[in-house]
Amino acid sequence: MQFEQKKFVRIRTLADRWDSSPDRIYDLLSKGVLRAWHPEGQVGQRGLMVEVRSVLEAEKKGFVDVGQ
Repeated sequence: MQFEQKKFVRIRTLADRWDSSPDRIYDLLSKGVLRAWHPEGQVGQRGLMVEVRSVLEAEKKGFVDVGQ
């Protein structure tokens, strides 16, 4: 499945996509640039994922440079 077709993505996967650290992802989550999701509704716990739609919006707005 292509990235754009997914609904959520793991933080490590996103960090690899952006060639950045998970800390950068958490920073963007805390600033509201990215939207977090947890299967049990527990933000701040293991298993936290990021909504792909917010990732694509962040890329479009230039928060990160995506290597093609």
